[in-house]
Amino acid sequence: MTFGYMDFAIPDDEAVECAKYNYMWPDGASVAATHTAHEIVMVTGGNSIRDRAMFYSKVVSTLSKMENNIGIYANGIVYEPEKVVKMCEIVKEDELPLPVLVWSGIGKEEEGISGWTDGMKQFGFDEMEVLNFKQEPSQLQGFMILIIDYCINNNIGFHDGEIVGLAAGLQLKVEKSKGCNVDEDGETLKLSFL
Repeated sequence: MTFGYMDFAIPDDEAVECAKYNYMWPDGASVAATHTAHEIVMVTGGNSIRDRAMFYSKVVSTLSKMENNIGIYANGIVYEPEKVVKMCEIVKEDELPLPVLVWSGIGKEEEGISGWTDGMKQFGFDEMEVLNFKQEPSQLQGFMILIIDYCINNNIGFHDGEIVGLAAGLQLKVEKSKGCNVDEDGETLKLSFL
């Protein structure tokens, strides 16, 4: 593990801008604007990606309990420390706290809403997006969490051109193309319902 204390705010208001995208923390941007220093945590080595993810989760949970910690910046988002601690409780049951490790973003589009992952690359998978979803945001968020869990806990990645059956009556078409909401300089997997 590498740990570094930086005696200055994250430059260019990056943390403040990224905190705006955390729909689960309405005050996140105003809280992030008060930060005056930051810490960098990097976990390398270990036996497996899962082992590193478990160790990282324990570290960020511990850091989140520190009195002067106002946020955890990871996966292009700033997380509320109290929520990180709560989400990481599952580590005690030897389960990965996937919402801390992979962000599932949601945004409005002209024709519905879109969802995306940010953090799948850390597990060796492509980032994924669902575009122009016509149902409720909570349904999309639940679906994204289901897909993240399915891929990571089963070590299964999707590939361009596949038709994936997740359950009876639930099939997805997978297409790889330029990223829209995440990995905009690269490609993501677009998931669409059949």
